[in-house]
Amino acid sequence: DDNINNALTTHFNQYKEKEYFSGIALSIYKPNTPIANYYIGRTGHEKGSPKMNAETLFQIGSITKSFTSAIALQLVKENKLQLTDNLQKWLPEYHKWSTLTIDSLLNMTSGLPNYSDSPVLNALQFQHPHQNHSANELINFVYPVGTLSPPLKSGYFYTNTGYVLSGMIIEKITKQSLGHEIQNRLIKPLELKNTFYPLPNPDHIIAARLANGYGFNPFMNPELVGKEVSSDSLSWAGAAGAILSNMEDVVRWVKAVFVDETILDKQQKQTMMQVVSIQTGKPVSQVSASDPRAFGLGIIQGYDKDIGKFWFYEGETEGFRTLYLY
Repeated sequence: DDNINNALTTHFNQYKEKEYFSGIALSIYKPNTPIANYYIGRTGHEKGSPKMNAETLFQIGSITKSFTSAIALQLVKENKLQLTDNLQKWLPEYHKWSTLTIDSLLNMTSGLPNYSDSPVLNALQFQHPHQNHSANELINFVYPVGTLSPPLKSGYFYTNTGYVLSGMIIEKITKQSLGHEIQNRLIKPLELKNTFYPLPNPDHIIAARLANGYGFNPFMNPELVGKEVSSDSLSWAGAAGAILSNMEDVVRWVKAVFVDETILDKQQKQTMMQVVSIQTGKPVSQVSASDPRAFGLGIIQGYDKDIGKFWFYEGETEGFRTLYLY
């Protein structure tokens, strides 16, 4: 415990000014022991902000992708979806992308443009930060207009667009909102009492628990750097990154994905862990020193010379950064 607290304190003191964050929450699980939780700093830079604690919620960003992928895999097991289905079958309105398969949407080999890189969306986020965007609106930021049909990127290309499309497919199949499916298929069975899909807007109780987040990306949205953004709409992230949680629940989720068989059976997990090289976009059996990153279905495998192979994801929103490592 002392070693962990010392490491946390050292990191906090070294980077809090450079990266303008106010606090850190850390949760660690080891087999056959309770989850250990550590906190340092406060929930915001504002005077009187409370200390970080077990009630503090964070935007977990793209860790949400593993939730979306897990539901897709459940639908496969229910014979309602196949990962080899193409977009024409489920969303024929996007006919210029008709041949793309579900698995390519989930493993970042679709080559789709990334709507969250759209200058128009970034401008709207600055001008109207509380404006909600539907999934269709997000896709329309990058869907080619008129007769234009530019080629898609080849190989591996990180894009949120595939996950928003996947969320739309889940809703079409289940005839329920993605939030409803996340709640009933994942959050309830796992008793994740501090995890929420807060669209279109979180209620006031959940919102009050959310730590303050401050813009930190000078490349995507330089006008938001240093600005408090935690109350901004998360509709821009949707199925690709809108979940709120605390770190203990993130650990519980990671345990459910990689260790237990509560929501995914062994075969589903094996499918989720089939990876493509981030360097080439081609399937690989595992990562290595020469090819150290590979993407599965909403999860990433990494390689480090000191610890070997591991699974991880770093989720980022405008004002939050959440990382798990298994």
